[in-house]
Amino acid sequence: MRTYCPHNPPAKNDDIKTLQKALHTNKFYGGPIDGIFGSGTADACRKAKYRLGYPIKAVNHCGGQQLLNFLNGTWKLPPDFVSRRQARGFGQTLAERQRTQLVSYARWACNNNEAIHYAQVRPMDHLHRVKLLPWWADCSEFVTTLYSWVGAPDPNGFGYNGYGYTGSMLFTGTTIAMYQCKPGDVVIWGYFPGHHTAMIVDMSNPSDPIIASHGSERGPLWENLSWESRAQGYAHATFKRYIHD
Repeated sequence: MRTYCPHNPPAKNDDIKTLQKALHTNKFYGGPIDGIFGSGTADACRKAKYRLGYPIKAVNHCGGQQLLNFLNGTWKLPPDFVSRRQARGFGQTLAERQRTQLVSYARWACNNNEAIHYAQVRPMDHLHRVKLLPWWADCSEFVTTLYSWVGAPDPNGFGYNGYGYTGSMLFTGTTIAMYQCKPGDVVIWGYFPGHHTAMIVDMSNPSDPIIASHGSERGPLWENLSWESRAQGYAHATFKRYIHD
């Protein structure tokens, strides 16, 4: 199949019917299977390319053999396509999207830590103020707020009423082992009432995950779990899951 793009008059043949059927099967196209590469088919190609993870410069109104092969499963999406697709919020369960968003917000916060200050503020005042700076928060408010931004359950179990702390986070969720953690899970240092919490953001090294931690005016920081454990005097660490896949 050659590549088809919008033209006047539009192209028409059985190859385009094949492409339309694949677009329809994948719920990108709802028009007639008429073999005409009109505006509806062109818009469907663009939508499909965006959701499949094409590089943004290749997200256009044209369709051909490569797109057809991805749509009908002849070719698997390359890893870079999968990464872009997930970053755009497609091809994931709700839990996976929330975890991806949590990591994205945590990275944003660490990159903007000069405008994020350390203070104990109750009721928490940024739960619904996404990316609004400046921002004052302590460790538990930092984690709770990120969870609120992605629509995940309140890790304190209070329905985002503005209250909560490390102690309330210890009594909710599911306790897991460190090796079971996924990005978005939480670590709490100290037995009840606890004295610090942070969020897991990268499990590439399961023996020493990367965390996003807001424990001082320097934070939030993107750092190794081992570094924060040393800072916490190697206190007992509890790993918690509040998003259930």
